Amino acid sequence: MKWLRWQGLVLFIVVMALIGGFWFFLADSIVKHAIQLTGTRINGAQVELAEADLHLLPLGITLSDLQVTNPDRPMTNAVQAQRIEFSLDSINLLRRKIIIDTLALDDIRFNTPRTRSGAVASSESGRRTEETDERASGPSGDSADDSFQTPSFQIPDVKEILAREQLNTLVQIKQIRKDIDAAKTGWQERLDQAPNQATFETYQSRAKKLQKGLKGFGDALKRAKDIQKLQKDVDNDLKKLKRIKKDFDRDQKDLRDKIKQLTAAPKKDIDRILNKYSLSADGLGNFSQLIFGDKIGGHIQQAIAWYQKLKPLLNKSGAGQKSETPEKPARGKGVFVRFAETEPMPDLLASRADASIIIPAGNIQGNLKHITTQQQVLGLPLTFNFSGDQFKDLESIAVKGSLDHVDPENTRDMFTAEISSYRINEMALSEAKNLPLNLKNGLADLNISSVLRNDLLDAKIELVIKSAELTVATGVGDSALLEAFRSALADISTFTLTAEVSGPLNGYAVKVNSDLDRVLKQALGRQVEKLTADFKGQLRDGIMQKIKDPMAKANGSMSKFDGITDEIASRLNLGDSVADIVAKDLAGSTKLKF
Repeated sequence: MKWLRWQGLVLFIVVMALIGGFWFFLADSIVKHAIQLTGTRINGAQVELAEADLHLLPLGITLSDLQVTNPDRPMTNAVQAQRIEFSLDSINLLRRKIIIDTLALDDIRFNTPRTRSGAVASSESGRRTEETDERASGPSGDSADDSFQTPSFQIPDVKEILAREQLNTLVQIKQIRKDIDAAKTGWQERLDQAPNQATFETYQSRAKKLQKGLKGFGDALKRAKDIQKLQKDVDNDLKKLKRIKKDFDRDQKDLRDKIKQLTAAPKKDIDRILNKYSLSADGLGNFSQLIFGDKIGGHIQQAIAWYQKLKPLLNKSGAGQKSETPEKPARGKGVFVRFAETEPMPDLLASRADASIIIPAGNIQGNLKHITTQQQVLGLPLTFNFSGDQFKDLESIAVKGSLDHVDPENTRDMFTAEISSYRINEMALSEAKNLPLNLKNGLADLNISSVLRNDLLDAKIELVIKSAELTVATGVGDSALLEAFRSALADISTFTLTAEVSGPLNGYAVKVNSDLDRVLKQALGRQVEKLTADFKGQLRDGIMQKIKDPMAKANGSMSKFDGITDEIASRLNLGDSVADIVAKDLAGSTKLKF
């Protein structure tokens, strides 16, 4: 057998033995290390794997106990999977494509504790963690426990309020007194320019001269002309005085009207201050927003943070796409040329993933389809569908949705969830120190529907709690507010909470409504009304006492016009007497007797 060369056969056996030994001893470790290194870099916190088993027939991988650390909480795993198994298409693998027909994900758990920290000691992960912490604070950046402030049911101190509040009544009184002083000065100046006693005494002197005997016909004609002129002068001055009196009466009426309006000013001050320091139950109208708004926003922000990590993996360029500015290869090195494919396939594709998820209530079964980093090549969106109906404290759960990035310029992601009759025991609804609200037990129905179009979020969350037992912790104070809360919550057995989330991912708004607002407002209304009435009475007495003297002075200021009134009347009386003399005595004496 000359055709057989023993040296070549031995060399072949040695090479195959080395390849087999490498495969047996090192291949699994290399795969495990590659998964941990790549996963940690993407996640920003440690990704650990207990074991990786690479098998040839058929070609595939089995991963055991995969743990993905939560970057925000290094002592907690965000996801933990007991087993992940899949087979690879060896033909497509030669084409540098990873094609998986069916992927099995068994016993997936969320938020499991870790025995040691999974934080990555690097500046990059530190910055990433800080950014995530900042985003996780929600749109407002404050936690519900820090931002929530309950309205006080303590009656404010009226003396302190009146010491710092400016009363518009006093401002109006001061202005009216200034107006009265200015009007008095103006009228005094106007009277100084008006016909006075001296003016009419002059007219009386002229009348006496004209009463002397007549000396012939010519003298009678001259006296008649003088009398007409005197009568005209007296009438003109009387008209001036009457016009002055008319204007003076009008100004006095305006000032008296302003003083009368002062009687309504204290009520306006009372209403304004009462509204500012109000104990109205309207202050509880946004109770649900204050209690639940930031809490809901925090959960949404956590979901957004994970979505932002996943999003770049959905929008990688693929076959058939040309770069607008192709990179120039390094000198002396080749390039990988991708030829057009008749039926393009993504570089990475898992057609279907069957998964089982373990939650405290039981197991959820479901699947994901069309898992790829190049949806624009595959032409199909990623879809997922999970459900379960055999649980310990839960009737049923159904979660489904899709991530559609087939067109990167027009993305559309959907998510819906329905949870029925979830039994709640000892859930803290609010950990605020001034209102520690607790749901001792109840049955919850939760419905979530959301659509994300090009980073614009539109979501609605509806939570219905039945058979509820709400409590406020004791030992945190004996204020009237907490006592009223305890009494009101004791009568609530069912309530609905609705949250609407809208806006861009980096600036969304959360609007929360609940019938708790209406129930609490009605329950506390009577107590608020009583306390408000007491406060209003004290406030009214305080304001009236403070404005009593200024108001009396304002009313007395009108007496400053008494002298002007008497002066105008005196001048008019004197003018009228002179006018009578001119009209009767002088005019009659000018008649000639033939």
